Amino acid sequence: MYFVRSGASWTLIDTGWAKRGQRIKNAAETAFRAGTRPATVLLAHLHPDHSLRRRPGLYGPPYISTWRWPAARQSIAVLARLEPRVLAPGHGRPMVTGVASALRALSRAAPYRAGESASS
Repeated sequence: MYFVRSGASWTLIDTGWAKRGQRIKNAAETAFRAGTRPATVLLAHLHPDHSLRRRPGLYGPPYISTWRWPAARQSIAVLARLEPRVLAPGHGRPMVTGVASALRALSRAAPYRAGESASS
């Protein structure tokens, strides 16, 4: 879950589990004020397979939903060229140091699916 403030309003980006409403409300009231309500709510999705305990770091796209590995690698390279200072992918904690260099390294290391070449 993320809160994004814009002036006097804010947006809730909810990537969480069901039945977490009270936890979200408590966090919002701590961050903003009692009785606060978001101007916008963006409901994202949750993947139970992402709850696996991994070392902190940047990992590539999920194998199960990545059909064009060269395109995935190129997308990661494009993100790296933007030189972001913060990366909040929705899985784990936001990355706030070494983001661009980590994305460049990931774009070089991203695997290809069997039988797919870099030119596919």
